[in-house]
Amino acid sequence: MNATAWIRIVAITAFGFSCSAHAECAFPKAPASIPDGKTASEADMLAAMQLKTMQSRKLNAAVEELKDKAKLFNEQVRIYKARA
Repeated sequence: MNATAWIRIVAITAFGFSCSAHAECAFPKAPASIPDGKTASEADMLAAMQLKTMQSRKLNAAVEELKDKAKLFNEQVRIYKARA
């Protein structure tokens, strides 16, 4: 199989993974407002910080899931190449 065919296979597979990841991932929305440090209470600041932490965890989980899928795909590519 030539390089052009491999590029097409990889591109199509990557597109497929990105579409499924995009369809399943509910991207966290940015907060409607950010507390004003001059007037906000400690509770307001803590609530904003918790939202940021929750969004970071969701993003990290999505990245880890994509890494796992890429690892599985790469294993299959090595198996496929070993057949030749």
